[in-house]
Amino acid sequence: MCIRDRVRTIDLLAKNLGFYGKLMNLREKYKKGLLSEYKLSLLLAEKLKGIKKREVYSVLNEGILREKAVEILRTLRGMKIKTAIVTQAFSPLVEYFREKGLNPDFLACIELEEENGIFTGRIKNPSVYFNPGCELKHMVCKELVLKKLSKEWDIPLDKVVGVGDGRGDICMFRLLNKKGGLSVGIGDKETIKPFVKFRVKKLEEILSFF
Repeated sequence: MCIRDRVRTIDLLAKNLGFYGKLMNLREKYKKGLLSEYKLSLLLAEKLKGIKKREVYSVLNEGILREKAVEILRTLRGMKIKTAIVTQAFSPLVEYFREKGLNPDFLACIELEEENGIFTGRIKNPSVYFNPGCELKHMVCKELVLKKLSKEWDIPLDKVVGVGDGRGDICMFRLLNKKGGLSVGIGDKETIKPFVKFRVKKLEEILSFF
């Protein structure tokens, strides 16, 4: 996912929907090791309880989706390349992106439960993409999803290009490095530097790997 000015979507929602202070408190606990990534996702989902989906969409309309991302995805699909987006983002963001044209062959995210267009504060099937063996303890393990897709699509991992820009991508990078695939980091974050074979500054530069 490509967010304008690198601002996290959850920050944007928290500022506009009134729980930014609580978000900062949770994030501080996470940084101190008092919360796992899995637990953090559960608690963040609770902050959206009672909020209408249309309120979330109204915030997202501020233009967080780069049109370049849609163009790149279309280019890859035109080359008959299978595409997947695996993200720790909540489902309203993913659904919004799909409506704007970002529609890969496969998409995995954290799916929020809703009733009559209002979020309940709970997550549907929180363990569906969770990998207890992954040290990152993310609710959506990119290594697990990548192995699943490699098998289902009959594409060996040494033919896969994995692109990411943060800590949540490390398990994917490690898997691809081990299996001969390409690990590509976007940006200059030191967090991912030891785990990628290649680095690019702009999203559109990833096309050179296909």
